[in-house]
Amino acid sequence: RFAYKFLPIGIVIGCLLLSYSRGALIAFIGQILLLTILLSRRHAAGSTIIAPLRRIASALCIGFVVFVSANELRSMLYPVESATEKITFQSAEGRSSVDERLQFWKHSALLTLQQPLFGFGPYSFRFVHPQYQQHVLTTSDHPHNLFLKFSAERGIPAALLFGCFLFLVLVAGLRLSRSGKRLPESLDSVRLGSALLTTSVAGTIAHNLIDYNLQFVGIALPLFLTMGFLLRHAPSFHFVRLPASITGRRIRNTLACCSLLLLLIALREGWYLVTSSAGRHAEASGNAEAALGWYKTSSAEWFSRDLFLSEAHLLLAQGKPDEATASLNRYLTFNSSDARALKLKGEIALLEDDFESAIAAFHQAFQLAGWNDMGIARGLLEALFAESYQQPTTNAAADSRNLALNPEIALVSPEIERRARAFADAIEQNLHFVALSPNVEETVKVLIMLSVLYPEKTDEFHSLINTIEQKASEERMRTRSRPPGFLW
Repeated sequence: RFAYKFLPIGIVIGCLLLSYSRGALIAFIGQILLLTILLSRRHAAGSTIIAPLRRIASALCIGFVVFVSANELRSMLYPVESATEKITFQSAEGRSSVDERLQFWKHSALLTLQQPLFGFGPYSFRFVHPQYQQHVLTTSDHPHNLFLKFSAERGIPAALLFGCFLFLVLVAGLRLSRSGKRLPESLDSVRLGSALLTTSVAGTIAHNLIDYNLQFVGIALPLFLTMGFLLRHAPSFHFVRLPASITGRRIRNTLACCSLLLLLIALREGWYLVTSSAGRHAEASGNAEAALGWYKTSSAEWFSRDLFLSEAHLLLAQGKPDEATASLNRYLTFNSSDARALKLKGEIALLEDDFESAIAAFHQAFQLAGWNDMGIARGLLEALFAESYQQPTTNAAADSRNLALNPEIALVSPEIERRARAFADAIEQNLHFVALSPNVEETVKVLIMLSVLYPEKTDEFHSLINTIEQKASEERMRTRSRPPGFLW
């Protein structure tokens, strides 16, 4: 009977502990406290809260047993990270997760001040944030805070409106829990009713204050359904009394029309989502012709993401630079802050010997994402070298050292060297798994070109090359040699 009651929730808690997420654990502890408060109010008329607390303690004990047992099993095949080191910020990642979050919050505030009314657009943080980036791969798709994401991408008014909506939901949940009102009969099997729903919403929002998880349908969908339940069954607020002329049937008809419109848009874009996904799979399998066909079918979609960028890559690989440029320009009209597109623009200009355009494109990409892709620095140096070789010289025997006399090379090479050294350090420590990325080969190419510019540092650069190649080889070999697993 004990296992039947508490084993399922105990397993869920054990899985939470196995996630090693400090933020999730903090939010969970807050949920336990909030649930205890709500239960104490509901049981104040008669019974005590000892029985509910006993149930919670039992579930926590089972969760701890699941956590320890799973780690013991896993340790037979794989190294297991110490929970103590993780909690005390002494693990391999150190304090990087905390420091990077602080940077994301600061940078998102700066971005909000740039576009305070409407923001930079949905899901734009990953493109506009790297301009403030300060170290290797310290970027993200979101600012790790729900409200900062809204303010940076959709503007301050949108963040305030969403905050007001959340306030109404939580107030509705608290009033519903305090009143003791049960859920509808169809959901009467939910044991804790309104208190559980309120606690779930509060915990999800609390975790999204230090992270952002609403990009996952498995989290966003239950959250908004739960908020809808709370608002629907909570006592009325009566903030605004609408005139009788616009109530009743007119409101229902308006809401029905809006819902129908949204459904039609979703169906239209859903079709293109399927076709573009088919193109992604074809591209991943190496079938370029099929991928281009699917991309052409999907070209009329309203929310194209980076479809035209993928199309440009495929066209360039097929030796069609003009068509690739057309697709690339079409993509840049939607997103001019994507460094990947600017890098590709520079590569195409290099192929066409348009060194001035190549340098301009690589310069812009370097400012946007030079800390994420050393291929941008490599392309920039290649374009500058090519332009220098093209320039006439008065001394036919001039050595490669004279390339450094190019004022643009002399201007950009110190910063490129600084970042190449930072990437070499990051590869040696395998920060953010950079040793498994193409940045290793790109860093080697950049160091070779820097040794041409600075012959006096050749030995030092070659030593760095040997170090990062050895480290990358070890990490890649370790990854390939891992035995296949079902759960880990």
